[in-house]
Amino acid sequence: MDLLILESRDDDPVVRSTLAGKAGVTKVVPNPAAQEQLRLARTSSNQSPVPGSITTSQNSTSINSLSRVTTSQSQTPTVSSLEVAKDDKTLYPIRVKHLGKETYTLFAPTLQNREDWCNKIIEARTKHAAALFAQNAEPFKLRVMADSAFAYEGSASGQKSITIKGTPLDRAIREVEKLYANTGRPGPVCRAKVNCATSFNQAGGKQMVAVGTDFGVYISEMDDPRGWQRVSLFITLSFHYSC
Repeated sequence: MDLLILESRDDDPVVRSTLAGKAGVTKVVPNPAAQEQLRLARTSSNQSPVPGSITTSQNSTSINSLSRVTTSQSQTPTVSSLEVAKDDKTLYPIRVKHLGKETYTLFAPTLQNREDWCNKIIEARTKHAAALFAQNAEPFKLRVMADSAFAYEGSASGQKSITIKGTPLDRAIREVEKLYANTGRPGPVCRAKVNCATSFNQAGGKQMVAVGTDFGVYISEMDDPRGWQRVSLFITLSFHYSC
């Protein structure tokens, strides 16, 4: 449970291949009405029915959206999530990850079934995190060293990450958000890949953190997530050799 991560619960549905002896999924055409049904399904009830079965596929290709609804000149018909669920060829992906290993894509037969599975995973992770915290049994604590200083192309994603409440990561993020609650979020000071990091003590005992990137080395005080500055080339070379 400590290593289980729910990476996605909003991926667009796919259509299972109908070719004999061939496993795989294909893209389907977007349907905004079905996306609205997904949003309403999450807020309509607090109950969590027992999850059903999950189907796996060898192809984890990302997906687009639900089936297109044919329109006519007289009217524009709509389709509900229940109607879409009747199509046994439509599958709804769930991406889960085992930390340190690969990401696995599972497929639920209906939209509601996927919601049930995701809710149960989040519920189990939340209870597990609360139990560890109550027993003071967490293996480590986390601290945010840089909340906005480092970024690189491709690091931003339009999809919101799934955060489990009560985990060390969740508490660390809340602490830094509280620290800068009344200030804006500054832009990054470096747009290069982070390669390594280390902590050290300056003369006088001040705790510092150094981060090595493709563009050089940056340092900041341990307790200042937004105090990052680039250091000289000489220190940069020495730091890379030591790493």
